[in-house]
Amino acid sequence: MSTVLPILKFKQCLITSIHRHLEDEEVSRFQDELLEKVGFCETRYVVIDVSALEIVDTYMTRVLSGLGKSCWMMGSRLVLCGLQPEVAITMVEMRQAITNVQPANDLEHALEIVEADAFAAEGGSI
Repeated sequence: MSTVLPILKFKQCLITSIHRHLEDEEVSRFQDELLEKVGFCETRYVVIDVSALEIVDTYMTRVLSGLGKSCWMMGSRLVLCGLQPEVAITMVEMRQAITNVQPANDLEHALEIVEADAFAAEGGSI
């Protein structure tokens, strides 16, 4: 079975991008693959770039929220970057509680958040 989306590892950070619409089954596989890597790599940060998403449905919103909680429980921090206005509005209108997720404007902002957090936590870089 092939990987749904590439997940890159950089030091203690996993970086991935949802760059196309995913069917519900693919979303579930992506969630499983990402959490498996979080556990295997003992990562402290996960950055998901969703800037290419123009729409989200209830399932995707629920999975992103669940990923935030799951990453937090596994000792990682999830940064979600690149939310387009329409997607952010839809997620809010769905009234799905998005907790344990740090929003960022874009990938550069997300990596700045990660670096600042790592520096504050350990006085060093990621």
